[in-house]
Amino acid sequence: MAERIITTDDADGRSRLESRNELTADNSIPIAAVWNLWRVAPNESIPGPVTPPGPLPDIGHIAPGEVLVFKFTFPAHTEVTEARGVIDFTDQRPGFHSTDSIDVQTLLEGELVLLLDEEETTIRTGDTVVLRGQSHAWENRSDSPATLLVTLVGSRREGAV
Repeated sequence: MAERIITTDDADGRSRLESRNELTADNSIPIAAVWNLWRVAPNESIPGPVTPPGPLPDIGHIAPGEVLVFKFTFPAHTEVTEARGVIDFTDQRPGFHSTDSIDVQTLLEGELVLLLDEEETTIRTGDTVVLRGQSHAWENRSDSPATLLVTLVGSRREGAV
């Protein structure tokens, strides 16, 4: 059982636990189980309010300065075409997407293939990928599940107003 453990400061400024709750996966998308771990609104102060995020992160509408943290577990033999209509964004190949964010993604277990427009590369447990708004997709071609921890930091594209 995985848990979300949230800390805070007491009235004297000393750190303590604020809450501890079981995390449950959202299995509503066909390509992966998703745990939406945390969201920080743009310019949010710390320790800030405790408002755990909803079941699925809204990666298509991330604001500059917003931070999203979530985890995906892709079952064995998951193909990018299985994401059709789930994570597709306009004018991109099925399963391919890009976000207005810096994405720091670390593979916690397993093996995944990162698909880019012009090439692909295999990542393994412990590898970290940094995407800076590029179009991409993921496939699990292995015989085992693969779990990816993702932190997105909302940004502005160069030249955007």
